[in-house]
Amino acid sequence: MRESFFETLIGAIVVGVAGFFLWFALARGGDSSGVGPDQYEVTARFNSVSGISRGSDVRIAGVKAGVVKT
Repeated sequence: MRESFFETLIGAIVVGVAGFFLWFALARGGDSSGVGPDQYEVTARFNSVSGISRGSDVRIAGVKAGVVKT
């Protein structure tokens, strides 16, 4: 009986920790559509921007990092 209680307790702790990590991942993931606590806006000025238009992807090392706004 005592072993069964401890097994149940350990199982409940494992499920609780897994639930916490799931909640944390979903809460921190959010959507990346705006400037939030983990995001920031970068402004750059160029002499020539031929070939770039509003809405074009901004990529860093091939990974999409944002879009051109103006």
